[in-house]
Amino acid sequence: MQFRFNIWHKGSSGLTTFSLPSPEWITRRDNHHLINRVSSTVLSLSILFIFLALICSCNAMAPEIHLPDSIQGLPLRQKISGKEAEKMLERMHNKDVAPGKNVIGVYQAGPHRTILYASSFPTRGKALDRLEEMSKEIGSGSSGFENHIQFEVNKNIIHQVTGYGQLHYFFAVDKFLYWLSVDYPLAHGSLAELLGVSIDDIPSSDNSQ
Repeated sequence: MQFRFNIWHKGSSGLTTFSLPSPEWITRRDNHHLINRVSSTVLSLSILFIFLALICSCNAMAPEIHLPDSIQGLPLRQKISGKEAEKMLERMHNKDVAPGKNVIGVYQAGPHRTILYASSFPTRGKALDRLEEMSKEIGSGSSGFENHIQFEVNKNIIHQVTGYGQLHYFFAVDKFLYWLSVDYPLAHGSLAELLGVSIDDIPSSDNSQ
């Protein structure tokens, strides 16, 4: 529908007619533009949310690792982290290290020296998977460690081996994987301290004497 306007020109015998679009057409046109703008905005926001979700999922970080200041009275003398720790662990495992964060703590006083290797993973499942891999590697007998046994403490599976003059424990707690190398006299107490349990909760074995 259109509106028609007749304008009389003085001194002229004719009429000039102008036609204007109806209000309904104007409304439809404006609504169409508004819908387009809203649709574009919604699409842009959707893309933004998807992009942010992808960033968050790709940047799912492993938790920070906090080493104790001392273990069984041995103070923390050296802390190695970042790329340097990663390279050391890769040399130990002869493979790339999967976790996002790695820290090595060296504890020493007098004749005793304890080393705690710690890695963190995005999920507990990944930490347990790596623990299982390490257990199989140790069990193959090609690692230089011997007398591999395992036991449970506070619902955590603890692996124990001997080698290089020390006792070694490796285990997973939450999203963290630990390897503890410790002198025999401090072994049970060190493991109990890390697990937050009594020393009586650590089973004895012929290899830990």
